[in-house]
Amino acid sequence: MSLLKVQQLQHTNGTSAMTIDTAGRINRPNNCFFHVYIDPPNPSAGTFDRVPFTAALHNVGNHFTLSSSNPRFTAPIAGVYQFNWLLNLYGVSAGNWVRQRVYVNGGGTNQDFILAYLDYPTTDDQSLQSSFALKLDANDYVEFINNSQVSATYSAGSTWNQCTGYSVG
Repeated sequence: MSLLKVQQLQHTNGTSAMTIDTAGRINRPNNCFFHVYIDPPNPSAGTFDRVPFTAALHNVGNHFTLSSSNPRFTAPIAGVYQFNWLLNLYGVSAGNWVRQRVYVNGGGTNQDFILAYLDYPTTDDQSLQSSFALKLDANDYVEFINNSQVSATYSAGSTWNQCTGYSVG
């Protein structure tokens, strides 16, 4: 049996890749992670939009492009990525539906996923939530899509429309 004793793994250029503390806990300081949201004021939501994530609490590695017109996550390396997404809208008239969708590389066959579907019972705030993992290649990109029968309004601020994601490995 072999035993390898290390406290830190580094690239040859000195960049720390991983540390292991005395309790055996692993820290990957450059692991891809983002937590984005819609910055106020509350923007209008059309019937088919890329959710306009414009602000970040965290964007380790800057792999999430913040934009009101073309927000997206781009995978820095091939691997499995975990995503958690809260979509909150108000002003959708009762009896209309909203879909929470994800496009990988612009959508298309096997690249368009409907994660949640809700028939709105009232025009009050309504939320759709999803948690999912995707196996991505380096430079694949993920877009978060609001698809609904009628226009509405996004709730804005760091606690309403938000999305997190990170590299699992």
